[in-house]
Amino acid sequence: MSGTLKQAVLAGFRAQLAAGGVSITYSRDALSVSITAIPGRTIETVESDFGIVFDQQRLRDWLILASDLVLDGSAVVPTRNDTITDAGGKTYRVVSIPGEPEYRYSDPYEQVFRVHSIET
Repeated sequence: MSGTLKQAVLAGFRAQLAAGGVSITYSRDALSVSITAIPGRTIETVESDFGIVFDQQRLRDWLILASDLVLDGSAVVPTRNDTITDAGGKTYRVVSIPGEPEYRYSDPYEQVFRVHSIET
């Protein structure tokens, strides 16, 4: 049963990519790969000790099929300071956010990365 559910999760994500995915280039140093990802966002609010909001950053999240993230023939995981460039030419740097690393898996079968980034 879990194999069937795993395939259903993958099929569902591929349908999302087909319906709303955008072309991006994922880069690490001189290596890069062109893939399709789903853009999202996280709003990170930083508060003072008194509960006053003094900074708010808009972060761009990307849902990426883990099997697509291959650099120089090797599967990789997102790493801080990697870059993502969208089709419009905007570049984002992979970052961690408080309480989370640079990425987390979006599904229980570790097939989809949710990558945190900020526009550079």
